Amino acid sequence: MKIRTLLTIGAATALAACAGPEFPKEGTASPYDGTWKGTLVSDNLNCSGLTVNGEVKYGYLISTVRETATGQSGTYQIWGQIDESGKLAGKLGQQGITGGYATVDFTARKATGTWGSHYCDGTLSAEKVAS
Repeated sequence: MKIRTLLTIGAATALAACAGPEFPKEGTASPYDGTWKGTLVSDNLNCSGLTVNGEVKYGYLISTVRETATGQSGTYQIWGQIDESGKLAGKLGQQGITGGYATVDFTARKATGTWGSHYCDGTLSAEKVAS
């Protein structure tokens, strides 16, 4: 195998490992499908002012968490499959690399739960804003 081929395969593998979560290509619609917005609350001042915006498709959540109150521009994601009873045992991280968790209970219009990482933890609440 030529070195260029090895480098190309290595680069493609590294990029794939850093890719973020993706929606399933097909599936069955769920009552949770749609656009969601909410907040993450923490007693730790370093993790205050977090907002979450997400999309659920085929019962799979991909959302973006942003730090707004501290002026930090870091962007994180929460992702995972919501089960038939509305429970999410999700992952929290960047570019598909897990650094924490989110445990969330969904109804057709609201979601509440807890989240945590190495640095902070707290509660999460969100509402469905569009189907």
